[in-house]
Order: sequence, then structure tokens, then C-alpha cells
Amino acid sequence: MDTPTDLDRLRQAILADRALQAELGALDAKDFALRALAKAARLGLAVTGEELAQSLRPDPIGMARWMESPLTPGRPAAGWLPIHVSPSPHFPVDWAWFGDMPLREAMFEDSIREAMVRPLNRFCRFRTPLADLAATAEALPVLPPAGFIFHMSRCGSTLATQMLSADPDNLVLSEPSPFDFALRLDQMLQLPEELHVSVLRAMLGALGQRRRAREQWLLVKLDSWHTRQMPLLARAFPDVPWIFMYREPVEVLASQVLERGMQTVPEFMPPQVYGLTDDDAMLPPDEYCARVLAQVCAPVVANAAGGLLVNYKEMPQAVWTRILPHFAVRPAAEGLAAIRDAARFDSKRGGGVPFTGREDTKREAMTDALRVLADRHIGPVYTALEALRLGRG
Repeated sequence: MDTPTDLDRLRQAILADRALQAELGALDAKDFALRALAKAARLGLAVTGEELAQSLRPDPIGMARWMESPLTPGRPAAGWLPIHVSPSPHFPVDWAWFGDMPLREAMFEDSIREAMVRPLNRFCRFRTPLADLAATAEALPVLPPAGFIFHMSRCGSTLATQMLSADPDNLVLSEPSPFDFALRLDQMLQLPEELHVSVLRAMLGALGQRRRAREQWLLVKLDSWHTRQMPLLARAFPDVPWIFMYREPVEVLASQVLERGMQTVPEFMPPQVYGLTDDDAMLPPDEYCARVLAQVCAPVVANAAGGLLVNYKEMPQAVWTRILPHFAVRPAAEGLAAIRDAARFDSKRGGGVPFTGREDTKREAMTDALRVLADRHIGPVYTALEALRLGRG
């Protein structure tokens, strides 16, 4: 093992000092450097400004998460969230300092990029074994989940989460990749279900920290393929209400034709995740996409008891008329006003851009061939979902 440098010792001192982390975490690069150098001087460490500047180089696309790094002794303090789990020995969990930063971005991945701009996250890397996650989560101020959002994809789920996150009383996790890793852990190794459930609870606990005093409700938007894990999630979180959002099949297919999501590309998401085979992956792309969407929806019909089905045509009013009551979330007047106001903006683009839609472009993509694929592969399960939603099931 290499002998630690004074720069390494400074990192270790910061990671061991929770008050110092809170102080440094909100600083810009200039102030961070001044405070860090002052700390180094107090500790008698020979750290130069040039060394520190080199360690603060920007990492705009988050490549550091995939770089090898030693495990860090100790537990992350409150304010550090898991951002990545590596499929290597010990399944190391990378953490980033979020402090009291609200998660208002459309996706958790966008929030990670925002957090990684902070100098503290460029200078320090907290990496711990997955096996330590449960003990770490127990020591954190955890919010219990108030609701899960399952979805078909391209059906208004991002709009729903953006609306919900507009209320500062809500903590909304939108497709957090560390939780996806925990859910699919059984695809990488054999583990007892009891242990898998424990890992899921610990991961959601670590992600769902109450970092802002007014946060009351934790809401989690899952990835579309997580419907395949509904029984496991029900065992891990038996009392958590859930919804499933979906849309006319040909409309979803048209959206995928215009901009293919990684979940419908077998090179990015193995077909086995959906119960499909490598032979299925050789189908024409549009047909494969239709089969994937059908496999996403089918488990919802099989596990529909107790859930709430929300069709895209009910949006955005369904957020305050059906979804919030189903989750037993009771927003204050100003929070409800913020939720309603957020419906006016494009959930994918962010930055307060008004929503305009792409309906004309989507209609052009809805060819007869695409309608045939939608009817053949997704039509039956969509009909079953509508029957359940309308009380005819």
C-alpha cells in the first residue's frame, strides 16, 4: 500500500470531521481552497495551492464514479448520499455531499451532476462496502417512503415527479441509479431474499435522508423495468402505496421511435431484465420495443391489488386529485399552488421552459405499421389496465 501523502491526510481529516464537511460542502472553489489550506496548515501538513487546485479539476460527466479508489474507513455523515455502486469486489458504494441541496432536477442523475460541481465532492471521495450500508443508514435521519411511482415510460411520470418536487415539503427521488443497482443485485449474485430486502431498505434509507427540516414525505419514481420487481418491493416495503402511470401504446411507441430510451435498446439493457431472450433482441427495433413495453405493463395487471392506475390522459390534474390522496400526502396551500404551477413547464427540459409538446411530430411517427405493433403486443395488457382503472376488471 502506498504511503499517504499530506494531501491524502488532509482528505482523511475532512472525511473524519462532520462539522468541517458541513462547512466546506457549500463553498465555491476559491473559498474551499482557502479553508482547506488553512486546515492543512493547522494540522502541520505541507499542502500547496497548486496541489489542491489539481485535485479540484472539474469532472462534468462524473467519470470519477467509475475509477478505482480505496474504501474509506468510517461512515458517511448525514448529507452524503449514495451516487454509484460498482459491480466489483465488496460492491463499493460511492457517496457525494449534498448537504441540504434540494433534489429538483428531472432525474437523480442530473442531481448527481449538480452535486459534483461542488469542490468538496471533487476533492473527497467517500467509498464504503455495500455490506456496511445497513449500519450507515441506521445512523442517518431517514424518511420512510410515502409512495412509489411505477411507469410505462413516456407517459407523464417525469411531469408528475417534477410537480411533486415543486413542493418543498416533498423529497422526490427520480430513478436513483443506486437503488436500481440494489434491486438488480440478485442478477449478479445469489443471495437470500431476506438479505436482498435488507439491502433495499438500507439503500432507500441512505438515499431518503431528511436533509431539510421541512421535508415530510419521501416519494420515489422507479425505473420502468422495476415493475418486474413488484413482488420483491412489496415484501421489502409492504405498507407503501404505489401507482402505475401508462399511456396509449402507439403514443408511447411513437415517442420511442423519435428518441429511443436506453431501456428499449438490448445493448444497454439486457433482454433478460424483461423476461425476454437474446433471440427477441434480434427482432426489428420497433417490434422489440413493443415487446419490452408489454413486459413492463404485464406485471402490473398481475399485482394490481391495492395500487392506483393513472392514464396519461388524466394528467396533470391527477397529481392533486388522485395521486396525492392515494399517497396520503397533504400539501399546504402554498405547496399545492407550486405543484399546480409546475404543470405548465416542460418536465424534461427544466429551467422553467414552458411545455409545448411534440404532438404533431408524434402523429407523423404513428404509422400504420407502428399501430399494428402496438395493438398486437401491448394492446391486450393496455385493455386490461384500462378495465382495472375504470372498475371493469
